[in-house]
Amino acid sequence: MSSTSEHKFRSWPIIILTITLAYLVVELSFSSTLLSIVSSQASATDVEHIEKWGRLISGFAAGLVFWSVLTPKLLGSVNRALLINIIVTLMIMIVIFDWQKSIVDSAQTTSRGSERKLAVYAEFLRTGLINDAISLEGMPSGNNVYTEGDGKAFIALSPLLAITQDNMKDRVDGVKYKVISDNIENSIGGSTGFYNKIFRKSAHEMNSAWDKFREMVGKLNLARQQANRANSDAEKNRMISRSRKDFDEAIAKAFSVPNAPAAKINPSSATNPEDFFKNPVIARFWESKLGIKGITPMMPNDSYERITRDVWSLYLKEQTDLQIREFNADSSEYDDNGSLAQKGKDAVAMLTVPAMALMLSVLFTLVHASKVTFYLVQVIHQNSSKWLAFILATTLSLVLTFTFNLSSTAITNAPLYTSLLSNYSENQEGIWPAWSLTWVIQAERFIYPIAEKTRATLLNGFNFGVANI
Repeated sequence: MSSTSEHKFRSWPIIILTITLAYLVVELSFSSTLLSIVSSQASATDVEHIEKWGRLISGFAAGLVFWSVLTPKLLGSVNRALLINIIVTLMIMIVIFDWQKSIVDSAQTTSRGSERKLAVYAEFLRTGLINDAISLEGMPSGNNVYTEGDGKAFIALSPLLAITQDNMKDRVDGVKYKVISDNIENSIGGSTGFYNKIFRKSAHEMNSAWDKFREMVGKLNLARQQANRANSDAEKNRMISRSRKDFDEAIAKAFSVPNAPAAKINPSSATNPEDFFKNPVIARFWESKLGIKGITPMMPNDSYERITRDVWSLYLKEQTDLQIREFNADSSEYDDNGSLAQKGKDAVAMLTVPAMALMLSVLFTLVHASKVTFYLVQVIHQNSSKWLAFILATTLSLVLTFTFNLSSTAITNAPLYTSLLSNYSENQEGIWPAWSLTWVIQAERFIYPIAEKTRATLLNGFNFGVANI
């Protein structure tokens, strides 16, 4: 290339370097957020948010590779190269987005009920590790083991490793109740969270129910007054009978609960709020809204002390027992037409999404970090050979690859991890080879601290649509 051409296109390395650095900031921040989510009490909504961002970012990363191919030298000008690369990148993002979505959708839709139930157990094991309710003999212990990058990556990948274990169900059966109870308590925020988030909301709704009941009684009384002015006793009785029938139907529609007789209330038995809320029909209705059985009648203005003492404990037990029943349900309940099909699909997603997102994140971080080296050499030393820049970039890539591969940690050296990985390798059905799991876990030992610092500073703690991490 002539010196004129070099001068004409010298802005291109600066453009690619700037865009690639911006991408790495986003990629590293995403990696940090991803690990924080999957090593905490991640909900299906959290996973959905991070999955969509992951597909967009990895699609952009794939498209960014072509910016080194579709160059101004090939296309004639910097502006033309910029426009074409933007178009190509958008097209690749669409393809990658749909491809990754199809992987998750296929994993969810093609899985059988037994596989979904096993995924629920594997996800439950991850939750137990987070809560310190499940201890794994043969793994390192200590307060900080799973708070560093390699520990977070292990927890993120643990469902993928655990699902191949024959004795996984036995490991979690003994601690199911405690783990589920702790999980519910943590997600709600204990008795205080229950009072503020659940009871006060239901109390407001029940006050509205009292107002609605009074309107029904008012309509009934008005109808009776009109009946008293009827021209005949027959007409009067007909109007009273119809108004009472309308009242009973309105009560049944407003206050009936599933699997119980239709609600029926004598209007004269509830002339004040206390009588209304003590009525067995209303007490049952409120219990149904809260998901509790067997509580003594409540008032919307009951004290914080009474609710946190008496109602919270019943709620926690009822919700825990409900999830235990789901765990003990037959695997057919997790089939497509079963009541727990969505729960099973969500668990399958938790097996698929973190592994795919982590793998692609580490891979693209490595590729584009090397590319930054290549273009940084060109920008700083414009007269340097591209071969020199290529050699330096390739050397960096190889050094990082082998560093990640050789830098074993206490986790990847642990006897149980070795056993888990061996079983995974023998029973592997996914797309990721066993060695790649270890490589990613060891890579995050180095990447995560940088990624977390990047997210906290350069992106001001942006959480990619996740509310709390």
